[in-house]
Amino acid sequence: LKQMGSINDKASQEELVGKVLESGIMLASPKEYSIVDIATINDDSTESIKKYANDAGYVFKTYSISSRNEAVITKEAIEKESPATLKELDPIIKSYRNILNGLLKVKAPQSMSKMHVDLVNSVSSLVFIVEKFRVSDVDPLAGVQAVARYTSTIQLFADAMNNIKSRLLSLNIKYNANEGGTFFIPN
Repeated sequence: LKQMGSINDKASQEELVGKVLESGIMLASPKEYSIVDIATINDDSTESIKKYANDAGYVFKTYSISSRNEAVITKEAIEKESPATLKELDPIIKSYRNILNGLLKVKAPQSMSKMHVDLVNSVSSLVFIVEKFRVSDVDPLAGVQAVARYTSTIQLFADAMNNIKSRLLSLNIKYNANEGGTFFIPN
C-alpha cells in the first residue's frame, strides 16, 4: 500500500486485511510440539498425575505476570499509532517463553501426555502471536495474521486447561492452597 501511495486509504487497508484473512495464507507459524518432544513417565497413578499438575501449575504460578491483555495493548498501539506502546508486550513475551520452557521440562504421565502436548502447543502459539503483535508496527502483515490466530489460540489454551482440570476432577484430586495444582483446580 505504501508503494502504491495508498497507505492512508482506510478502504484499501481494510481490503488488504480482508484478502489476507480470507486467503488463509500464513507466512509463518508457531513451533508445534508432539509427544516425542515432551518428557513422559510410565507411571499413571493418581499420585503421579497429581504431581504432574503440581509441577505444571508451579510453572504457571512462577512465570505468569499481571499485565494488560496483549490484544488490548496491540489494538491501542495501532489505533493511537503509538509503536512505543508495543514495548508493554516484552514482559508478556518473556513470561510466555518461560512458561513454555518450564512446561517442556515437566514430566507428564502417559495418560496426560496428549493433554500436556496440547497445553504446550497452545503456549507455543501464544509466544508466536505476541511476538508478531510486538513487530506489527514494522510488519503489519505479521500483526494481521497474529490477530487472525489469536481467538482460536485462546480457545485451544482454554480447552487444554479444561481437559487437565476435568481429568483431575474425575480422579478426585484435591490441592492445598500452596500447591501448584491449584492453578488448575482452585480451592
